[in-house]
Amino acid sequence: MASRLSPTMLRPLHRRHIALRARYPPGALRTISSRVHRLPTTPSEEGEDFRPPWFYTLARVLSWTLIPATVFYGVFMYDFGEHEHVFQPARRWAERQKAGFLTLSADEKKIVGDEPTQRKS
Repeated sequence: MASRLSPTMLRPLHRRHIALRARYPPGALRTISSRVHRLPTTPSEEGEDFRPPWFYTLARVLSWTLIPATVFYGVFMYDFGEHEHVFQPARRWAERQKAGFLTLSADEKKIVGDEPTQRKS
């Protein structure tokens, strides 16, 4: 049979709780409903940040440039060896696009005069 807690049994626990509350600042101890330990802070430290505002702008610009540049390098330029790898289809597509952009079509070759014409004799 389960025994009930009497007020005399709870009195030492209550005294210990009061002693802990007196020793630590408010918010430093975990409560029953809180699962996260909060470190004590002084009111003057709340909201202050030691970094200058331009740091956040620089961090945002660098993240928006370095991450895509790293992905581009990894997909299109990094040497994975001669074997087939996951980025081969993307690299083949890029090669086709580059070849199509840098070469002339048959009509363009006629305009430029690069294609040899047959002479009538």
